[in-house]
Amino acid sequence: MHKRFLLTVLIGYFGFLRIDEILWLQVKHFVVSTDHIDIMLEKSKTDQNRHGNKVTISDIDSNCSVKEVLDDYLTKAKLKDDSEAYILCKMVKTKEGHKAIGHHKISYTTARKEFLSLLSSVMPITEDVRQFCTHSMRSGGATAAINNGVSEREIDLHGRWKSEKSRNKYLKDSLKRRLKITRSLGI
Repeated sequence: MHKRFLLTVLIGYFGFLRIDEILWLQVKHFVVSTDHIDIMLEKSKTDQNRHGNKVTISDIDSNCSVKEVLDDYLTKAKLKDDSEAYILCKMVKTKEGHKAIGHHKISYTTARKEFLSLLSSVMPITEDVRQFCTHSMRSGGATAAINNGVSEREIDLHGRWKSEKSRNKYLKDSLKRRLKITRSLGI
């Protein structure tokens, strides 16, 4: 169950994905290459013509490797050979632990409840934690990208934003970036 949470957070953060996009992901939507993963989105809020979108996530050499976490989760959940299995599928308790029921995806409500529950298990519950929601992964990834010098055009492409206005609702400038403004005024 924790691997599923970690996988959800990683693909949401690195892929700037909405939770509803993650909920529809099946094993067949992941194409693993040597240095990256392509996630094929059949449905997306910004894909009005339903042509689909491809989100590419680079593999990184750390314990946050989406490729490694995906492989580990699919192996342990016994979903690897079932291309139709949902990544966020229902889990039932058994004597041996949890068993994934791959053909039954979880609801948004269940995803949100699990997200907050597991988040609270690693962070103390404060007002700051209560503000986190499933969109925090998308917002956090895009914010980290902008604060690390990724261009707005690249962020729009990766996050599938159609307008600057909709993208900017997700971005939060770091203190360092905000201080740069006054320091750049030449006074």
